[in-house]
Amino acid sequence: MDAGRPKVELPKDWKDTLVELGKKGKGPVHMARALGVARSTFYLLKERDEEFSDTFEVAMQESQIWWENAGQEGIFMGGKDNPFQGSLWSFQMANKFGWASKQEVESNNKNKLIIEHEITD
Repeated sequence: MDAGRPKVELPKDWKDTLVELGKKGKGPVHMARALGVARSTFYLLKERDEEFSDTFEVAMQESQIWWENAGQEGIFMGGKDNPFQGSLWSFQMANKFGWASKQEVESNNKNKLIIEHEITD
């Protein structure tokens, strides 16, 4: 940490806490609050501490697994009382994990719409 900043005391079980929250689909804000730190401090720890960064990466992979499973299960739930909200799920994936939809329209009398999902690690 920078000079003048107090040292951050994390709970002894901080690694388990991050991974368990990831397994519930939670993100960085939930994780920061569970550790008792501000979001800004959380991101500083992620930038400056390799062990913290690695654990956070595992936690976010677990979170992505939760969200991917939710989408896969939701596709098959359906029905008029519980329809799958594909656009909402896609929006969540884009905002949480960097998925992107790219729309390209060519207009030379051959209208063409291309939608790509780019998945980045």
